[in-house]
Amino acid sequence: MTQVVGILGGMGPAAGADFVRLFVQACTQQMRARGEPVRDQSFPEHWLAQVPVPDRTEALASAGQGAHQPLEPMLQALGRLAALGSRTVAIACNTAHAWHANLQERFPQVELLHMARETARHLAAQGATGVALMATEGTYRIRLYEQALAQEGLECHVPLPEERETITRGIFEGVKAGNTVLVQGAAGGVGNVVVQLAGYFGAKVWGTVAPENAALLENMGAIPINYTKSTVTDYVQEYTAGEGFDIVYDTVGGTTLDASFQAAKVYTGHVLSILGWGTHNLAPLSFRGATYSGVFTLRPLLTGLHKKHHGDILQQATAIIEAGGLKPYVDAEEYSFSSVQQAYEALEKRTARGKVVIECKM
Repeated sequence: MTQVVGILGGMGPAAGADFVRLFVQACTQQMRARGEPVRDQSFPEHWLAQVPVPDRTEALASAGQGAHQPLEPMLQALGRLAALGSRTVAIACNTAHAWHANLQERFPQVELLHMARETARHLAAQGATGVALMATEGTYRIRLYEQALAQEGLECHVPLPEERETITRGIFEGVKAGNTVLVQGAAGGVGNVVVQLAGYFGAKVWGTVAPENAALLENMGAIPINYTKSTVTDYVQEYTAGEGFDIVYDTVGGTTLDASFQAAKVYTGHVLSILGWGTHNLAPLSFRGATYSGVFTLRPLLTGLHKKHHGDILQQATAIIEAGGLKPYVDAEEYSFSSVQQAYEALEKRTARGKVVIECKM
């Protein structure tokens, strides 16, 4: 009988949600490896306890009263998971493992996985001999990974204090804050997929659309921007106070790609485009200190290179779809071979909402 699995989250919420995604993906890979069909009913029962937990790093830094504030909410959450039948529980936070022993002692009937020990065993099995550690200051302070890696005979390379400060800023100001993503042409066949994936991974998403497509974007959890009324200067100022977006994904090309260069966040922004085939002035991008890259998904098919990498991407996408994180949006208009011209015009005039499908009847 399959065990009930629990995930102790809330540190922060995106980490717990991402852990569920990785868990579903791992289950999918296991089923495929065993030659079993991947069905909704094949996944084990699993529960995510997403509870507010005080900052772990701050608690560890405090030597006085309240130093163990995170323990009580974690005990309560673990108790709920145990009551739901969970017999194996993972903690979706490295620093929270400072209280692993306390939690395990209070709930001996639950197998409480230890992230650092599991990681160390996996790396040792892969033949690794040394590891460079990037973590929060709290994780460094309790020597979580140094101890676990040493038990497996692995050397742990810890950054210098000034390097650790940079890493910590990246974790709390970048990763945990959540990226801001702007999708140009967000109602299109590619655009709506980008919107869904960005939201799935915890980003806050905006998308440029025509007024009639605003509801579609809102249904996907994103914020619509009416490109027929708002200029790039307008929406960058309104939504980012002039700073720009962390990531700008262009699916339109041409002058829209030019506008995307002006929408990237100062110094750290990045623009991607699937239609960067023309000649463009990079000065606006350079003046913002941002970066650009192109997306050409046909490359592995045309060259035969990097097929495995793209296969891995498709496997991950499949797991997200099966977890309900990505849904296809297909234009309501029906096309056949006799109406190919109309289908092309719908794409060219950007009147289609989602993917355009041409039915082939044999």
